[in-house]
Amino acid sequence: MAFPAEAEVLFRRQNVEQQYKLVFIGWLIGLFLYDLFIISDYVLTGAYFQTYVVIRLLFVTPVCLVLLWGIWRKSPYYDLLVSLIPATMVVGLSTGLMLSEGDYRPHYVFGNILLMVCGCVVGRPRTQFVAVIVALQFIGYLAVLQVTDIFPAESKPVSILFYISGAVVSILTAYAAEKSVRQSFLLDQRIKYLNAALNIQALTDPLTGLANRRSFEQATGRHWANKTAARKPVAIILLDVDRFKIFNDSYGHSAGDLCLKRIAGRVVAGLAGTDGLAVRFGGEEILLFLPNTDLVSARCIAEAIRCAILDEAVPHPALGPDAVVSASFGVASATVESCEVAELIIAADAALYAAKANGRNQVWPQPGASASVEAKRA
Repeated sequence: MAFPAEAEVLFRRQNVEQQYKLVFIGWLIGLFLYDLFIISDYVLTGAYFQTYVVIRLLFVTPVCLVLLWGIWRKSPYYDLLVSLIPATMVVGLSTGLMLSEGDYRPHYVFGNILLMVCGCVVGRPRTQFVAVIVALQFIGYLAVLQVTDIFPAESKPVSILFYISGAVVSILTAYAAEKSVRQSFLLDQRIKYLNAALNIQALTDPLTGLANRRSFEQATGRHWANKTAARKPVAIILLDVDRFKIFNDSYGHSAGDLCLKRIAGRVVAGLAGTDGLAVRFGGEEILLFLPNTDLVSARCIAEAIRCAILDEAVPHPALGPDAVVSASFGVASATVESCEVAELIIAADAALYAAKANGRNQVWPQPGASASVEAKRA
């Protein structure tokens, strides 16, 4: 079950994040049990006990601890390290088999098989790593059989069959574990995608792609709750498409919807580079929420969008042969600590009403704003 490159990277990172602690603890316990078998070495190997002590404590244990440290640090070679731990243990046992001549050496062959299977269950490395490591272990085992007399000639085929069976079980276990993890990853990503899609639908106007009122309420709720923003200005711009009812009645709702989409595109473009949020506030009315924006800056943004809507040149023949769709704007600004959201919307709405009453296709500030003060601040 292969993923595209980016998804594969995400899967590996998530898989390591979820498993590295369990793998580290699991193999730490496994290493302890591996060294605990030094008791069986003492009982079974007799004169060769010292050989096994050196192999277990002075070779296998330090190497495995180094590998475990890399796993704990989430090394980019995580899968290789996980695969090398059981492989190192197998090499240690096989070396002991070759250096000693104890009568109980055949028992250690089954220990190698157990280590192969445990390596897949505890570490869960990728299947290709398991296949390569198991193949190398099997080649090494054949070499051990060739240079030692652990088994009589007539028993070697049976021991090889046991080893092959262990190898097959290891690879199948690794494959099943990886397939299960990958399927869980895909299911998790699908759930996240669906949740994100539902969240977008819940917060977005389906026609224009602008934010909806719910999204606006969440944004303003967060902003008004932010204590660091209390003394900073915030602006609201309300725009209304001029004579939109006539447009709809003349050309139909499909044309009206297309007109709103084109205007929404200009509004979004006009907010580029700002922290502003464009909201379809109702019908042909669009609200712009502008954090950290004073009245002068808000009027400049509104004026730029007004001109952009004229440049869009949506024909409005019902008003004349060369008439195009325009919009009127009302702008209000205050500090967060000095007003509530509803008050700012009321002020912007009053300014919008004034723009409509005074000829449309223009930007008006909130009632009471001083043009001379604004000029000085500009």
